[in-house]
Amino acid sequence: MRDRRKEMLGYVKMIRETQNEHSNIHDVLIVFNNHFACFGPQSVNDFLELKNMSEIDWKTELKRYENNSVQPNDRIQSSLSDFTK
Repeated sequence: MRDRRKEMLGYVKMIRETQNEHSNIHDVLIVFNNHFACFGPQSVNDFLELKNMSEIDWKTELKRYENNSVQPNDRIQSSLSDFTK
């Protein structure tokens, strides 16, 4: 896995500055793939940690998905359009 935290810190800073300048921006969509740091799910958790947000327990999320159990709306995704309100 490649350490991309330094690069991610730049994105975190840019997001914070943008949200401070434009207080009407509440949601930001960030996409990670496996190419970025060789493991997309961990990249997501690294980014969440840098933003002081809760990490995602991917094993639990996978079990929920596999069991077709009720999932929180903010964790369900089958396409990018699922984020529209």
